[in-house]
Amino acid sequence: RSSDLSKPEFAALEVRNGRVAVRDAALSGEVTDTLAKNIRLNSGRGDLGGVYVSGQGSDYTVEHANIRLSGEGQGLGGKLSGAAVEDHGVLTLKDCRIDMTGRLRCATSAGGNSVLKVYDSLLVSHGDPWNVDEKEVTWVIGPGMSKPPVFLEIEGNMRTHCTVMDSESYFYNSTVIADSWAALSTDAAGDRVYLEANDCKVITTRSGYGTYADTGCYCTLNRCDLDVANMAAIVAGESGVVLRDCTAKCGSYIVLNHVVGGGPMLDALLTQVSSIEISGGSYRCDSEAVIVKSNNADILFDAAEIRSRAGVLVRSKINDDPCAPDPGGTEVYGVHVTLKNMDTENSILHEDPNRRMTVRLENSRLTGAITGGVLVSLDEGSRWTAAADSDVTLNGDVPAGAIDALPGVTITARGGEAGEYTLPSGGRLIVIL
Repeated sequence: RSSDLSKPEFAALEVRNGRVAVRDAALSGEVTDTLAKNIRLNSGRGDLGGVYVSGQGSDYTVEHANIRLSGEGQGLGGKLSGAAVEDHGVLTLKDCRIDMTGRLRCATSAGGNSVLKVYDSLLVSHGDPWNVDEKEVTWVIGPGMSKPPVFLEIEGNMRTHCTVMDSESYFYNSTVIADSWAALSTDAAGDRVYLEANDCKVITTRSGYGTYADTGCYCTLNRCDLDVANMAAIVAGESGVVLRDCTAKCGSYIVLNHVVGGGPMLDALLTQVSSIEISGGSYRCDSEAVIVKSNNADILFDAAEIRSRAGVLVRSKINDDPCAPDPGGTEVYGVHVTLKNMDTENSILHEDPNRRMTVRLENSRLTGAITGGVLVSLDEGSRWTAAADSDVTLNGDVPAGAIDALPGVTITARGGEAGEYTLPSGGRLIVIL
């Protein structure tokens, strides 16, 4: 079931090039060319959105709004959103309540070289029931996409917010809730999209992620509290996510990293590198903390508390998406993991034979297995204690006493002088050529 993008769309309040162009009778409140205040809108029309701002001369503010809309949408964002900005406009929301019900009805959206700022607001989306027969749904890519790709491991048909096409969105002290798919999303970057949330609550209740950095998109969450049914963030291809001083409870991963597409784009896709930073804060997840599916990535953990029920900090694996590119023997950038100021009891598992993984410990302590021939280096202030059999390559000089293994555990390592050594805690280190 895909959306019919040919149907006309209307906004109850439309501001074009700095002037009010449309005001529907269903909308009450004070309205000028620069400010809407105390507005109210409650509608079940599928073709009617809330506030829509566009044009270079438009710098519009909405204060103390209550917008409640329902009905099936036709695409992603735009006029059918609760509040949207496009075409070089600027829209600021202050103390607004936007509640959306129905498929493809964003609470807020930004596109077309525009800027959205949201302060002290509540944004909520309720999608249509999504436990449906797959045969009844036509999955399409683009504005009419009515469900997430299955390989994202989520369900739903509604994104509470989405930023697209060279636009920027900023959220401050706000709550963003989705029952499924997505709270804070990006898509179709153009050259570059940026999304930032500060001191916000980010929630998905039945399924879905907190934020998504599509290719060419960069998302930063500062001091946010995330309670998500699945992952805090998804990162796709050449893009990036920063989670800084956040608190997160995740039903699956903290971050899922993958690559999008294939075919004639193969060469470009093989060079893409995702950037993932988790700095400060406390994070709990039921699965691996970070999973990398057939992608190149720079991953930084810095002074973050990570608790994975799976006991895994990072795992690389072959992507289950048949559209994912296959290097086919081509040397690629690989997966580079850095731990700074960390003390963590989690393993690192490298299961992608198409690329190399490196792990660097800086002033950090890691207790757990490292497998898959990972290239490991440690500085003077770091220590790795293997809690299960491990297979690594030692990179450079290893400081004395920096490697240990629990009783009954064997580390098989390449690099250094060949031999077998008993480690302080009773495990063994076997160095082979």
